Amino acid sequence: MAREPEFKILKNAEGEYYWHLETASSRVVAWSGQAYVIKQACVNDVYWIKDNASQVMIYDRTGE
Repeated sequence: MAREPEFKILKNAEGEYYWHLETASSRVVAWSGQAYVIKQACVNDVYWIKDNASQVMIYDRTGE
């Protein structure tokens, strides 16, 4: 059975939290871009993304 895409909450060496979004093949396609001192703040952002992803607009600003 194939693995589902998933968010992973991780902890760095400094004790701060961050997230990765991984595909079913374990490829990281998005990451938090910041470290969180408070774990719940990290978790809250993951849930915000999950809950609002279908409403996020995509803009191509490359001019191509």
